[in-house]
Amino acid sequence: MVLSRRQKVRMAKDTFLNLEHGIRPGSPRGKRGVIDAMCGLDLSVTHAQPALTRTGYCPKIPTSGTARPLIDGTPIFRAIAIENLT
Repeated sequence: MVLSRRQKVRMAKDTFLNLEHGIRPGSPRGKRGVIDAMCGLDLSVTHAQPALTRTGYCPKIPTSGTARPLIDGTPIFRAIAIENLT
């Protein structure tokens, strides 16, 4: 799931199978946007490690390097709630 603008996202009673990162909300750097009110309820993740990843890197998480500073194009995530993740 890649988000690039202000969105309210609700996931309920969903199953995620055979994914590299399970549930991984992300937005590409440079797109700037506030992603808020993300809610997940009764979610099942099978054959994914880790089940949930939250990172500021999208679409690819670097294997090495240094942290990058917040800039005008840095996406902002807030109000994320996950309940009953198995």
